[in-house]
Amino acid sequence: METFLLLNGLELLATVDEQETTVLGLAAGSVKRAAFTEWVRSHIRRVT
Repeated sequence: METFLLLNGLELLATVDEQETTVLGLAAGSVKRAAFTEWVRSHIRRVT
């Protein structure tokens, strides 16, 4: 995901631990797709 974001001029602003917890939660089903999408949107910024 990080590579995809960088290729599109964005970066993820979250710690490695936070990213891991979120992605593992998504994989386990405890984080729903809509919540994951919102989390990503709230943690990205345009690379300048």
